Formats: sequence, structure tokens, C-alpha cells
Amino acid sequence: MNKIKVTHLDNKGNAIGDSFVADLEVYKRVNKNTGFDWSKAITCFVNGESYTTTNMPYGNIKLQLNK
Repeated sequence: MNKIKVTHLDNKGNAIGDSFVADLEVYKRVNKNTGFDWSKAITCFVNGESYTTTNMPYGNIKLQLNK
């Protein structure tokens, strides 16, 4: 199973608290209607890049494939 590193960011892009590792499929299922562009996120992971949400009201979330 693929694991991702999840980092919550404030409105300035700074990390809030500690990041954590989650199972990608479980995290995707739990967060299916929360503003994530999952197609873009998966494309970023395939290309070796991270994915960061944009324009979320309380700050964004950065997802990285955990290697």
C-alpha cells in the first residue's frame, strides 16, 4: 500500500504542528469531498512531486508520497 506524508499549512505556507504518515487510499476515501483534486495529486505523485491544496479557508495541506 502507498503511504503519504500529510503536512497541514497555515495561510502563509508554514507547517502547523507535526506531519503524519497515512495510507493513501484511506486518506483519499475519508477526504473525498474536501477540496482535494485527487487526479492532480496522483499525477503529481507519479511525477515524483508533492501536491498542495490551494485556496482552502483555514490553510492548505501538502501531500507527499512517502518513500
